[in-house]
Amino acid sequence: MGGRDIYGTGRNNQRNNRLRSDELPISSIREGEVFGIHTVRYESDIDSISITHDAKNRGGFVLGAILAAEYTAHHEGFLGMKNLFPFLNE
Repeated sequence: MGGRDIYGTGRNNQRNNRLRSDELPISSIREGEVFGIHTVRYESDIDSISITHDAKNRGGFVLGAILAAEYTAHHEGFLGMKNLFPFLNE
């Protein structure tokens, strides 16, 4: 992998990146051998707040894929994150 690819949500790209008042802008940059850095940022005229997750390797992604595969082997139908992680339903 080399270079830098920039992605936006498909729906936003189809509308020339114009957002409705109830939508949030989302972008994704895939760059080189970076495993995953995810930042959620709130900005106002007064200040900004950021929370960042920085994956140090692919181990967490691999474990998540294995857990999801094991779960789906014993369940049928449309499955989502709330099925795999019941605490999300609380």
